[in-house]
Amino acid sequence: MSTGNRFGTESFCTRSTAWRGLEPLETRLFLSVSPAEEFADPVRVVDGKLQTVEVSFDGYQGEAVGGSWIVTFEQNEQNSRLYKADDGTDFRSFNPAGPATKADDMEAALRLIGREFRFDSYLGNLGSAEILAPVDADPKEVVARLMKLPGVISVTPNWIYGNSMGIPNDLSFTSPTFPRQWPLLNPSNPSNDIDAVTAWDKATGSDAVVVGVIDSGIMLNHEDLTGNLWLNPTDPVNGIDDDGNNLVDDTRGWNFVNNNSNMSDVQIHGTHVSGILGAVGNNEIGIAGVSWDVTILTLRASDANGQFPTSAIVNSINYATAKKQAGINLRVLNASFGGYIGDNTVRDAIRLAGEAGILLEAVS
Repeated sequence: MSTGNRFGTESFCTRSTAWRGLEPLETRLFLSVSPAEEFADPVRVVDGKLQTVEVSFDGYQGEAVGGSWIVTFEQNEQNSRLYKADDGTDFRSFNPAGPATKADDMEAALRLIGREFRFDSYLGNLGSAEILAPVDADPKEVVARLMKLPGVISVTPNWIYGNSMGIPNDLSFTSPTFPRQWPLLNPSNPSNDIDAVTAWDKATGSDAVVVGVIDSGIMLNHEDLTGNLWLNPTDPVNGIDDDGNNLVDDTRGWNFVNNNSNMSDVQIHGTHVSGILGAVGNNEIGIAGVSWDVTILTLRASDANGQFPTSAIVNSINYATAKKQAGINLRVLNASFGGYIGDNTVRDAIRLAGEAGILLEAVS
């Protein structure tokens, strides 16, 4: 028996309760810690900023959320097979890709591969889940153990994506001598605008069209935006999950970084993007959005540093897809962030959104 194993004080080979059909890993010393030390969930956000680590993984080098991993399972009926422990305990409903999967079923599976793993959440309808592990654990060991779960097809870090530099504050931008909205109308160089005025002569948009903005949140009381913000008709602010999606009071959207309904803009970038897209037009204040009349659904997926974890991006896209499938006329998702990581989890979420009839626009 190993007494210094970071992933439990017992080795996999000596556990008396093992699930049939799963291959145990060999005993090894993972990290030197006290056997009595309890694993604490990684601290994700401090002072509004995600706690990240540098990760070298599968040919990619980049930042990821510390101690957070995205595990994707096969999506087929065979995953609902019966697993029975030697002590007679049945785990009949372990189907990671199924809608009826319970959190405690995943916790039971994780206990098999190591006491220090924690289930955080499922990522919508992709058959993926966010799993927590010790921040200082060896990535190769984490992947090796998580790949022992039933039906796992991939394990990746919870990669970080980033947005642009935000709103400039230099005088050339804020001075009245420089047209702040020259991309919409540029009298001095008409070939360098989008002919917005010509388009507005034909139509200025419609509040029947919903556009989702995956970003840093929004200023809910902004005078140029409040009239165009989405309001969830099935979940008012009352402390109850009225629409049954496990998100209490997602009245204005959801904060997928902190997992709450706080939509306040932690970086201003989301408000900036939403204003370009859909600030109320022809109201004698502020600016005019490209679409004067539109309904903006806010999906907060970044921290105060403009860092977007994979889990928050995927959850935002899946939330929008679910709303579309529920009958909300959500046509477009705006994603003003990017990265250099080949992330199949994000790619799959985008594909499912596209199949539901949603166009995703991203930075190039």
